Amino acid sequence: MSTSSTDRPTEWYAYDVAENPQDPFGYPRFVVSVERQRLVDVLLNLMTTLREPLDIYLTVSQLFEKSRRDVREEIETSVLQSALREAEDLLLVDNCLTLNISSSKKEDEDSGFQISFSNPETGEILGGSEYNPYDEIVLREHKIIECYHEVQGFRARLQAAFHRNNIKLQKEIFWPEHVERERKQSHENAETYMQLCRRIGAEQESEW
Repeated sequence: MSTSSTDRPTEWYAYDVAENPQDPFGYPRFVVSVERQRLVDVLLNLMTTLREPLDIYLTVSQLFEKSRRDVREEIETSVLQSALREAEDLLLVDNCLTLNISSSKKEDEDSGFQISFSNPETGEILGGSEYNPYDEIVLREHKIIECYHEVQGFRARLQAAFHRNNIKLQKEIFWPEHVERERKQSHENAETYMQLCRRIGAEQESEW
């Protein structure tokens, strides 16, 4: 039986597996919710669990206007933290914005490995490819944080960060019941977004 909205905790993290049409195993992740006034503090703290330098993808999704994605690769954690802190109001109120933050380079324990594909009948090796474990922190438009953790070391660091920030494990994920989706980024938020991109040196990757 699901928990009523009045009984739901406001701060929690839970284990989940995100579906991936190209991978039957999906992506393991922690889904994290915190009080709005603590959101940026927790996000910046979780960023320290990623090995630096970092890559950040900033995406503005609009319904009836052009959407865009900007990218900055190999940025120092402290520099990115400072820029996001300055843009704190944008992160808290803009429901068009998504941030994807990951390590630029894999540490030794995160290094990729080869996957081979074989004929199930003959066992003949048909080909193969290198697989790189997925570790990423995502701030969604609805202000839920998702932490993808295929790497054991990263997973352990995340759990330590949750404990440090007094975020308790829950068995159930409490997705927002209703999120007012903005059809268009406000002029003020658009200006702040461009200021953030300029400060961190992000360049536009795509527009649609």
